Amino acid sequence: MRHTRDKDGDGLVRHTVMFDDPTEMVRMVAAAGQAGKFQRYLPNPFGRMGDLLKWYGRSDLRSWGHVAQLCSEVWEPGNARVRRLLAKLADRPFIPPRDLRRRPVWRDDSEGDFDLDRFCEGRDAWRGPKKRDVIGRQFLTFVVDVAASYNTDANDMYWRAAVAIAAAETLEQFGYGVEVIAVGNAAEVLHPAGRSLKNCEQQDLYEAERATQRETEGRWKPWNGIWTKPVNDGLKNQDVFAGVWIKRADDPIDLGALTAVCSPWFFRVIFFGMYGLIPGCHPRPTRGHPVQIGEDRMDDATGPAAGERAYLSGVWTEEAAVWKLKTVLRGYADPEWLEANPEGPEPEPPQPGKPRPRAVPLEWVD
Repeated sequence: MRHTRDKDGDGLVRHTVMFDDPTEMVRMVAAAGQAGKFQRYLPNPFGRMGDLLKWYGRSDLRSWGHVAQLCSEVWEPGNARVRRLLAKLADRPFIPPRDLRRRPVWRDDSEGDFDLDRFCEGRDAWRGPKKRDVIGRQFLTFVVDVAASYNTDANDMYWRAAVAIAAAETLEQFGYGVEVIAVGNAAEVLHPAGRSLKNCEQQDLYEAERATQRETEGRWKPWNGIWTKPVNDGLKNQDVFAGVWIKRADDPIDLGALTAVCSPWFFRVIFFGMYGLIPGCHPRPTRGHPVQIGEDRMDDATGPAAGERAYLSGVWTEEAAVWKLKTVLRGYADPEWLEANPEGPEPEPPQPGKPRPRAVPLEWVD
């Protein structure tokens, strides 16, 4: 685990937490969870709280140790999404990526391996890769945004990851080196550094009361008639960006790691637990809200990328996932295919409006 803390020009405190592989992240979070480190802000992630299928995408999570075990297994509902995307891709005109594999062909240019029998028969006798295919290997990195707001159904969260996995499988078959990293950026996750635990709990209680208040005669009042004084010292100036490498360019496709780490249950259990590992700060029970990831944050995640980088976010339906997959693959299409098919890409399908929680005014009432 690598943790850095800096501050931008607007005074925003930015925490960056990176893991080199999922095993390290799961081991650290599961060990801290079993030790009870997250009880204050994540008291019982495996309890019967509402509809777990809508929240996690599965209802069989039993303990931190059980989650650690599941992270090495293929999550079948997620894998089924990937197969459906690839099947839909097969039902449409296929956009073949440029083939980077060194395929040998018979030639007559005196380069490659010589075959005497073919020469005596009067046929091309030199065997080697086609000249147009002898190019450097191309690398690309899929940055998968796995974060989502609390009112986002788990059924909608996984399509972004399904696009990345389907595209990685397709492109690697044509000789590309694909990397995959799961990331999440959230604001207002942590209490400011140095705030005492007592003040953190006071602020948490205040926010819980405000969330359950009711409006009377145009003024906001607490539901129980008791005001808890808020602590205002930089709460909104805390930003956490976290990422975990799932696949490097030379790694084979590991469906177990890819489907698990990009899943909604991994984000809402392991990523949430990771907030409790950030030194010097106490997480808030609300666990913040997701924030769009900018280029500077992606640079924090990938560093000097070996090739191109594709950010996968905002895909909430199967139709949008199919469109996104075709769009990604078109960016690596064989130039000869593009010349033969000059029509542009398909228009993006409409995305359903995402429900937003009603904003609660936080001005003080005497």
